[in-house]
Amino acid sequence: MFALAISLVCSCNVYGKEPLQVGRKAATKYFVKDERSVSSESESEVKPVKKSSNVNYLFSLHFASYLKSDAYRWGPNSSESSIAKMNYGITYLFTDFMEAADAGIRLDFTEYRVNDIFTKKLSIMPVYIFPKHENLFPFYFGFAVGPGVFFNQIENESNISADYQLFAGLQFLEIYGTAGINLEFGLKNHLQLTTDGQVNGSYAALGAAFTF
Repeated sequence: MFALAISLVCSCNVYGKEPLQVGRKAATKYFVKDERSVSSESESEVKPVKKSSNVNYLFSLHFASYLKSDAYRWGPNSSESSIAKMNYGITYLFTDFMEAADAGIRLDFTEYRVNDIFTKKLSIMPVYIFPKHENLFPFYFGFAVGPGVFFNQIENESNISADYQLFAGLQFLEIYGTAGINLEFGLKNHLQLTTDGQVNGSYAALGAAFTF
């Protein structure tokens, strides 16, 4: 009787348990993640890329001194040196206009003295500067090309010129609020359109830059 009772208890324990599940189906339940944890992880991984500055526009004023300025076939002399006396102007950049560079407009006012006659010229040039100023990288380079209009001109000389500039500089933006400074070096040349005069010059310029 005792042996019969022991066998009945063991048989009840065996048939009362669920059969052990094995294989791929049983293993999948260990790899199921909570949907909320998955969504939170994906949100944490996606982070917005921030620009180093909120610069959208840049306005700068500059005053330049010519290091060298030579005129050829402008006026009665075949050549003349140190003719550029004063240069100043403004540059207005649209930083979101192009993907790789800042583009804008540069107005350059220059006074010359050729054969003891003072002449004045305004250059109106589209300008392109690399890299974009929103990166706040201090070194930049660029070029500008456009027409020049003479207010005073030597008699029988062209009142319109083709102007071009190549330059490089250092610029430190937002030193005090939105104000900064820049130092620029380059070439400022022009070719007179209806006559054969031309000017080749090099310059150094100091300016103030404002972002907004």
